[in-house]
Amino acid sequence: MKKILFTIWGGAKGERSPFDPWFTAGGEIAAKLKSIALLKYNWEVHFFTISKRPCFETYEGIQLHQDLAIDAGNNSEIKPGEYYQERLTVLINDIKPDIIYSRGVMPTSMNVVPVAKQHNIPVVVAVDDQNFLDYFIDPCKNDWAKKIRYTFLNATGITVQHQGMIELLEKQLNISKYMRVISPGIDLNKFNNPPQYFDHLKKSGHITIIFLSRLEGSKRQDLFIDALPGIIQDVNNIHVILAGDGKNRLLLEKQVKNLGISSYVTFPGKIDNDQVPALLSISDLSIFLSNREGFPTVLLEYLASGNPIVASDIEPCKHILLNEINGIFVKNDVDDISRKMIDLLKHTKKIENMKYHNLMRSKSFDILHTAKELNNYLGELI
Repeated sequence: MKKILFTIWGGAKGERSPFDPWFTAGGEIAAKLKSIALLKYNWEVHFFTISKRPCFETYEGIQLHQDLAIDAGNNSEIKPGEYYQERLTVLINDIKPDIIYSRGVMPTSMNVVPVAKQHNIPVVVAVDDQNFLDYFIDPCKNDWAKKIRYTFLNATGITVQHQGMIELLEKQLNISKYMRVISPGIDLNKFNNPPQYFDHLKKSGHITIIFLSRLEGSKRQDLFIDALPGIIQDVNNIHVILAGDGKNRLLLEKQVKNLGISSYVTFPGKIDNDQVPALLSISDLSIFLSNREGFPTVLLEYLASGNPIVASDIEPCKHILLNEINGIFVKNDVDDISRKMIDLLKHTKKIENMKYHNLMRSKSFDILHTAKELNNYLGELI
């Protein structure tokens, strides 16, 4: 059986050091791991990361290789990139993978690709956001830009999450590689008759609106809260659930209180990945207002729940949703959000049609389909 090594950096949420004292799986990372775990029927699957805290969870079918790096993290003379390459080299010599699948351009693939090339092992770079493009705009970051270009040019293959990312790579970086669109997948079975964990949050006779995300600035819960008073004036039978936790929670709770809308808004706190289907099962409408994302997997969960979606009109959303079919696109503007949401909430027939289309659209992101696409692509590169 062929061996695949999946590599990831040790941090999450923008952290760049593999010596961070914690490791979490965001929605996109968790989705990718679940897809890779399904390769176990055709591959011997290995997963490598470095972090101080033991890995967040395990997946059946994946052999975890985690360097806790406790001593290294306290040594300021050790460079994270060099340490990562050193530990990766040891693991490669041990398990001898047939191919490496590296998640993220920077810093993961920037450190993985040189090691893979040295060992003459095919390596696929999974491009999961487009933040690396910033380094080609700022002339002060030319060294980073060169490393990123080297990473792409020396990769055996590249996976992206939507067609727009291929166009970006071809147009802006003049990268012409064996690229494939492989979107994150979700387990649709979990959205069929989920447990009724959150039924107590649903208010009789009210439209339940759920905004599921980390409570932080880029997710724009503050913008949505500012739009609520105007919405409530026209549609006052709504109940908003701002689900999740984060550094902005106290600020958002204070904002809700100052606007006098506390009776309309609930903060249930952190929602575990396995609880998401149960939470979304009580929703009538779902919100996504991030101003920058690679590929928002929460939209896939919204689709699988059949929820009409109010989403920011950023590029990744346009590769998942069709405006007025799966939901509505809004600008990062309070008036635009209020006006369009009021119009949608007053048209129950439109909402029912969106529910049907969303359930149909979610089938395109079935994790079994994603795993099959990934399996075929990796097999073509060996």
